[in-house]
Amino acid sequence: SCVRVIDRVNEWIGNGVSWLTLLLVLITFYDVMMRYLFRAGSIAIQEAEWHLYALNFMLAGGWTLRHEGHVRVDLLYTRFDKVKKAWIDFLCALGFCIPYCVLVIFAAWPFVHDSWSMWEGSPDPGGLPALYSLKTAIPVNRTTSKVNDFIAAFCKKKIIKKAMNTNSKYPSIFSPQ
Repeated sequence: SCVRVIDRVNEWIGNGVSWLTLLLVLITFYDVMMRYLFRAGSIAIQEAEWHLYALNFMLAGGWTLRHEGHVRVDLLYTRFDKVKKAWIDFLCALGFCIPYCVLVIFAAWPFVHDSWSMWEGSPDPGGLPALYSLKTAIPVNRTTSKVNDFIAAFCKKKIIKKAMNTNSKYPSIFSPQ
């Protein structure tokens, strides 16, 4: 099914990003050693560090959401039962997350397009040449998050519908009364 394919793609992205994290650690270690032991620095290495950090953060967004690893304010949420949590997740996905993702994608599109049209690179001498590729990660991040929000909403809807069929204390918005 489509959900399984998307899950596999997310796992593939998550695994790839985990290797980017290792690469980031190694490059940062190299940079620190070069600067403090040999007094030799490189703008390209420093930019590679923040490029990898940004890619790590942006590309892992969908994977983190899928594994429920994102930050929540759990003051009340942890006290709720599975169905109430499903309602909250469902309504938040539809009411906040998906509209936010759409807004960021549309707002980022001209930004990314302009960057690609001028083959934007680093403004610093000796910096990395392909800044446009990094900016492309912004709409990619929000697209993967939006797809995962749809999947999460669908899964939560299934939990809610199952509870409707077995327990009448929860009102249904999915089936007529």
